[in-house]
Amino acid sequence: MATGTWRFYGEAVERIVTGAIDFTGTIKTALLATGYTPNYGTHYQWSDVSAYDHSTSGTGYAAGGRTHSTKVYEYVPASSAVNWSASQTWKVGDMVANAGDTAILQCVVGGAGGTGSEPSWNTTYYGQPTTDGSATWMYAGKGYVRYDEDDDTWASSTISAYYAVVYDATNSLLIGNYTFDSPPISSDNGTFTVAHRAIPNGSGHGYIFAIPVWY
Repeated sequence: MATGTWRFYGEAVERIVTGAIDFTGTIKTALLATGYTPNYGTHYQWSDVSAYDHSTSGTGYAAGGRTHSTKVYEYVPASSAVNWSASQTWKVGDMVANAGDTAILQCVVGGAGGTGSEPSWNTTYYGQPTTDGSATWMYAGKGYVRYDEDDDTWASSTISAYYAVVYDATNSLLIGNYTFDSPPISSDNGTFTVAHRAIPNGSGHGYIFAIPVWY
């Protein structure tokens, strides 16, 4: 199973906000083979990465990747978000709400969270971080917009990949990518899976990406 660190391409968030990236259209996950080096400042179209699409080798993988079929694109207020809980292992980018459901906290340093009471959160705009065991959080507004999809799976495949790129295939615009942990990730006539983010104690609240909303 492939896991990794998510990062937006440089102009993607702007295009999401303006609607240039259209989540009602066709969104895909593509696997990239050896040789690709991300440039987050200049890569923004599918044509910038398509030469490394895994369709050039292996089996069980179609050109352009897998089409998302169970898309979720929604606003999540603090009152509907997963609450912080003790004794969890947090990853950079995790989003949780405080106990009062009035604030969203975003993990900026991953690690094992505290085992006792909920931290006393710093909820000042652009304020200081809050330490939680070996994890660190920053105040991230009152809610967030999330995009989620079932884990990407290619059955009966022979694949060796270094990155997974998520993109708007309707408009040929890149959104972001996963840099895989310990690449290459491989399958040999088996199942290749890209696992999307799951929030501890947060079934149904995972996401590929989330964007904080400030107001």
